[in-house]
Parts: sequence; structure tokens; C-alpha cells
Amino acid sequence: MIEIQNLKNRAKYLGVKIITDSDIDYPNKLSLIEDRPRVIYQKGSYLEDDNLSIAIVGSRKVTAYGKWASEKFAKELSEIGVTIISGLAHGVDRIAHLAALETGGRTIGVLGNGIDNIYACEDSFDTGFSSSIDVSMVTEQVLGGQIDKIVAAGVACGSVFAGNRR
Repeated sequence: MIEIQNLKNRAKYLGVKIITDSDIDYPNKLSLIEDRPRVIYQKGSYLEDDNLSIAIVGSRKVTAYGKWASEKFAKELSEIGVTIISGLAHGVDRIAHLAALETGGRTIGVLGNGIDNIYACEDSFDTGFSSSIDVSMVTEQVLGGQIDKIVAAGVACGSVFAGNRR
């Protein structure tokens, strides 16, 4: 009981919502997955408009073509109101988020670790990203949790993979 209360206190301190799959705030598309996470942790908001979303994912060692494709898809989709979903890692993830934000679009960062332990780019990308009002972050990992699977595709309407060309 004390452990749960400590988790709730830490979440409140960090501005993180703890959402169960029975809560009204649980993302609709995620609730359709049989093996969905029973609890997610969210910083920022999930809006009704976010139901129209695309996950853009790909390599951390992005090629020139991958960079071009990630930027093009993210910008053009966000310009027509599609929310861009991706991780917060190097390469395609970072490019997709920044391109969407450049056009005034919304992005959701889906993390594979605890929201208080952001695994992101080596630069200060995560600092500016997490304080933006146009961004939400979500993870199924408990606060302090380490890297595990990512649920981006379960929140989005579809996915774009901008990988390495070989």
C-alpha cells in the first residue's frame, strides 16, 4: 500500500497521470488491443483529435532518404490535422516530431521506459519537447522503469516506417 501511495505521489509531483484501461481517458484505439497495457502513464493531454494519428518510426541511424521521407510525411500529415506519434529516440523519431512541431502540429511521444527517465537524443531535444503544450508523452512503464516494448502502433491509425536503405 505504501509503494502505491509513493507512486501516486511521485506521479502527481511530476505532472503524470496514471490511467488504467477502465478509465475514460484511456486511448480508444489502445483499448481494442487484446494484450493492451492495463496501466499507462501520461504527461500532457490526449485529445479527441489525436484519434486521427499516424506513427512514424524507423532507424536511429537515418539515411538522407529516411530523413527526407520522415520530414515529408510528418509535415504534410500534421498540416492536415493528423497527430504524429513516435518514440523520442535518435533519427526518424526525432525528425518526425520536430517536423510536425515546425508546422504547428501535435505529436505524441510513446516511450519504452518510465516517463521520468526519458531515453532520448544526446542533445537537449527532450527538454524542450516535454515542456511544449502541443505534445503528449505516454508509456506503459512504471515511473523509473527501464526500456521495454513500445505501444506506438496501438495508439495510431497506421504506421509509416522510414528505415535504412541497404
